Amino acid sequence: MKRKYLLHLFILTLSLSIFLGSVSSSYSQNTTSNFSSKQVVINEIKGYAQRHVDNNENMKTEVIIELYQDNTIGLTKVQIAEIYEKEYARLKEVKQTNSNSIWTQLPKGLYGWIVAGILLILLIIRDLIKECIKISIKNLSNWVYKQFSGTAFFEDIALKRYRQALIEKYEKLKIPFRPNYPLNMRTVYVPLKVSGSKEYKLIEVDHALKDYKRFVIKGAPGSGKSMFCRYLCLSYAEGKLNDLSDKPIPILVELHSLKESKLTVEILEKKLVQVCALNDFPKADRFITDGLKKGRLFLLLDGLDEVNFSLRAEVIEIIKTFIDTYEKCRVIITCRTAVYHNQFFDVVQQTLDIEDFRDKQIRDFLKAWKSQMSPGKSVEQLIEQLRKRPKIMELARNPLLLTMMAYLYTDTPFILPHSRIEFYQKATETLLELRDQIKNIRNEYEGKNKRHILQSLALYLSNFQQSDRREISYDTIINKLKEVLPDLNLSPSDTNPIIKEVCDRSGLLLRIDGG
Repeated sequence: MKRKYLLHLFILTLSLSIFLGSVSSSYSQNTTSNFSSKQVVINEIKGYAQRHVDNNENMKTEVIIELYQDNTIGLTKVQIAEIYEKEYARLKEVKQTNSNSIWTQLPKGLYGWIVAGILLILLIIRDLIKECIKISIKNLSNWVYKQFSGTAFFEDIALKRYRQALIEKYEKLKIPFRPNYPLNMRTVYVPLKVSGSKEYKLIEVDHALKDYKRFVIKGAPGSGKSMFCRYLCLSYAEGKLNDLSDKPIPILVELHSLKESKLTVEILEKKLVQVCALNDFPKADRFITDGLKKGRLFLLLDGLDEVNFSLRAEVIEIIKTFIDTYEKCRVIITCRTAVYHNQFFDVVQQTLDIEDFRDKQIRDFLKAWKSQMSPGKSVEQLIEQLRKRPKIMELARNPLLLTMMAYLYTDTPFILPHSRIEFYQKATETLLELRDQIKNIRNEYEGKNKRHILQSLALYLSNFQQSDRREISYDTIINKLKEVLPDLNLSPSDTNPIIKEVCDRSGLLLRIDGG
């Protein structure tokens, strides 16, 4: 009799062991690194197979192919499907075998039914318990991480989470007038052509990283300066900057966020700490101090032209002092051509001018839109239309304007005009009439009224703001709308809704720093 009870106890223990083992296995897969080595990607695919088998889900081959078809390690769709389906079939067979072996060992009679009932309850609540354990472990892990992320012991973990945050932040290119349909940064990014001020030599800006540690990039509005900085962050996060001998760690600072009236080197250092915190690396003070001294950091100072004019001279001097103080660090500064007057000539090695897109760059950029074009539309057709309209083709050599053309061609019945003025007029009209594409909600305000408001704001910026004409404060917009709305038979209560509609649907006004 004692042997019988011991056998039953062994069966229960074995069941719990299998159950807890599956929890441990599931959690360990969730912590697998998702960087770009082939084995890691294969393990991720197998991890999906494990979860689908554990949750009694059918094969989801098409979903897995869609998730990993843009991988950077050369796996084809057929290989992805084969890895997933083989692992799914193997795990399914193992699960079935384990299940059968347990049930066949159950004792007969009433006691057997009791044991079977207990096992059934365990199976029913297994997923709930697994999820609770996973959540508890995750919460505990996050709490510990937040307390100690700034220590040297946690640095590798912090950098891993920092890289993951950069991937999530920059892998999708969000388009202001197409917010619900971002593009994949990896496919839409086209290397910029630049020429040096000290010697005219046309190169790709990516190659300049190997030639210079400190340089300025200047170009026209919409030429791709900010996108380049974001692409660098994504490249670092995916291990694509490892060919640089110093293996730098990029930190992107949008300079318009520097609003301190008395900026200092110390405040700029704190700004770097804040950027890290925003990207899942809290308490990075020690890391920043150490990284600056040892030259581990790659400072991307984006948008000098967007710094308020009254603060710009001071910001320039602090940045120069900063570069001199931490001369081992890599630095890139971006600025609009019209605003940059060689203020950093004595602290950088080169000033690079972004060249207009060549025909090949235009074609490469448009390839990212190909899959989203409806039947009857194609990249070749759009390029042919541009060739027949030389004045519009010149506009298309600017990445921002080319993005607008690609969007209008892909998502609307818009037909490219032949003159620049007509293009701007039609593009503005189309963007102001955009509805919410996801919810199919019509605009509350007429396009002509929104156009009148934008014209009033543009006139104000032209007449009363001597500099920084690309930026206007939220309070100024509110005050101007109070003057304009009565002429449009609109009430003051329409102020915020109409601003929201212009920002969210047309993208012709953009919020910065919450204002």
